[in-house]
Amino acid sequence: MYRFTPSEIDRERAQHQSAIQGADDLDRKRIGNFGELAFHEFCCEALIGEPVVT
Repeated sequence: MYRFTPSEIDRERAQHQSAIQGADDLDRKRIGNFGELAFHEFCCEALIGEPVVT
């Protein structure tokens, strides 16, 4: 299982994105933004060394 612990910068990014995306529910949008950040970090850390199958 992958565990994502957002940094303070990640928290600020998620909050800022929620605000500029015009979300009605900022908490819900911020959680979605954390999910995107976590997925990106996971891909960068976990998938970098795996060979590409074509």
